[in-house]
Amino acid sequence: MSRKQFRQHAVKSSRNIAITTAVALLATALIGISVSSDPIAGLKSFIYILNGALIFPVAYSILSDRQHVRLFMYSVLIGGIMALIIGYSQLILAYLTTDGGLWSYWAHRWSYIFYGDDLSRIVLNANTWFSYYPDQPPTLRMFSTFTDAHAFGLYALFAMVPLVWHVIRRSDKAPVLSDDDDHIGNIGWTWTLIAFFLFSVILSGTRGLWLGIAGPILFFAFLFFFNFLKKNSHAITLAKVGLVFIILIPISSLFLAIPQFQFRSEFDSFKTFKRFSTVTDIDELSNKSRIAIWQAAIQSIGKHPMLGVGLGNFPVVLEQNVKDAKAGSSAHNLYLNIATEMGLPALILVGFLLLILARIAIRMIHLNSRYTTSLTLAVALSLVWAFTYSIFDIALLDARVFIVVLSMIALLCAQRRRESPVKT
Repeated sequence: MSRKQFRQHAVKSSRNIAITTAVALLATALIGISVSSDPIAGLKSFIYILNGALIFPVAYSILSDRQHVRLFMYSVLIGGIMALIIGYSQLILAYLTTDGGLWSYWAHRWSYIFYGDDLSRIVLNANTWFSYYPDQPPTLRMFSTFTDAHAFGLYALFAMVPLVWHVIRRSDKAPVLSDDDDHIGNIGWTWTLIAFFLFSVILSGTRGLWLGIAGPILFFAFLFFFNFLKKNSHAITLAKVGLVFIILIPISSLFLAIPQFQFRSEFDSFKTFKRFSTVTDIDELSNKSRIAIWQAAIQSIGKHPMLGVGLGNFPVVLEQNVKDAKAGSSAHNLYLNIATEMGLPALILVGFLLLILARIAIRMIHLNSRYTTSLTLAVALSLVWAFTYSIFDIALLDARVFIVVLSMIALLCAQRRRESPVKT
């Protein structure tokens, strides 16, 4: 067997293993519904996940073509910029109106358009649109067209993938020689847009997302020290993205020190740092509630280790109505949520799929291909960041975030197929 044939066989085997694992995961979820307290809610959740998962084979088929990759990247970027414009418009409103005025205006007018009647009623009474500090007026958490700030911050990470891909490719000293090189624009404007996206992540007030940057830092450090990341220029560019994010944190603190919602208060230039410092404060209300939820989830896993309480039935763990899932009742940890609702076998299957994905990403990064390596690095940055953040929340299952995440994963797998075509 030649080296090329061996590589084709390995790709085909990996693909078959991944498909089998994914089918087993869906089967586990479906079986678990039969033992749930609310099978209808479980079936709705299953249809939701299956409907989203069907995007993967479509995207996988389409994105093996470089021309389609370019169109996909432009679509992601344009959608992200639109969400960004609305997000920063909200921020401007925060300095021109009262908190009640913004709340009422957005909940009664825009929420209905974006979310429909049922969900708009929920976010009217329960949302994550504001940050609260002791002895300080509330501060807006940028959420744009999303139901909450967590999902918006996560979406912003993926919307900047085309920009990060662009700056990584431009970091190569080799000249642009082919039509495959996309021209998003001037490199200075590209970095400016990256800064705006990263600034919106900070202004979303999502502490778990701020901490999530530790994931890509460790991942790329591993690649660099074990010589998977061949070009220093790539490592430097990725480090610059992280540095921009870190520099923007104190800038955001100064920015948020300006009183919002027409409140009069003392100038506090440490708001972002104060919010960040609460991460380790177990007496802080949000942290205390999250720890209590994690404890309840772990106890539930101990009682139902094989099939869980049923997909979409997490609220029963907290002795709540299953309908409260729409209002955000969850384990606040994607992996705990999976184990609680579908059992430990499902969590193991998800972990195995993530290992397959990591293996594909590392192989693509190690290739001596300017196009594939830079694309994989850009996608991996957001994926690793998102999966690290998922330790603290399940925002990855938000409809728009879920779709773009599956599309990005399909993009990686499609590049693997293109680099090592499989004969069927």
